[in-house]
Amino acid sequence: MNKSVSIQKTGKKKRSKKQPLKPIMPDIDLGTDGVAALQRPVCQDVVDLGDGRPMQPVRRLLCECMLDYLYKRKNATLSDEQYAAGIRFRKIWHQAIERNRITARYEFRLATSSNYENGSISYLNARHHIEQALSKLTKAQQRSVIGVCAYDECVGLRYKSLRKGLDNLAIYWHIGKNIKFHKNSS
Repeated sequence: MNKSVSIQKTGKKKRSKKQPLKPIMPDIDLGTDGVAALQRPVCQDVVDLGDGRPMQPVRRLLCECMLDYLYKRKNATLSDEQYAAGIRFRKIWHQAIERNRITARYEFRLATSSNYENGSISYLNARHHIEQALSKLTKAQQRSVIGVCAYDECVGLRYKSLRKGLDNLAIYWHIGKNIKFHKNSS
């Protein structure tokens, strides 16, 4: 009972070593290509890096936060002063909540009393500016300004209190009529 088994080769072709592999990734990374990515408008800007270096072209999102969206949409009702006050509040808020990292050194060093080096003073100043600015607003205005400008929440039904709060911040920070931004979507 000796049965023989025959093995047949399949018809797969082997790739010759002379054929180059096709590149999987394109030369330029265009970001994600999903439905949500197509909804975000991207603009081309030129950034001055300073120090005598040439201007650098960059691609960035046209609306990076909820405040940008409220200002740059077609039926926007935020004024230039309100937008400038909101952006300033956002910048100071992020300075106030982003403390410096604590770094450790492996060399022997005696501990010193509280020291305000490495940006701790700017952190405290930012907290002071936020407290002073929020003291000029009502509770409803505080909730709407912090929610939209700091945490990028949707406005919802708080639009009137947001606008009044940004008006009060613009008055407090003396943001005048000479502020102009470009609303075009390039």
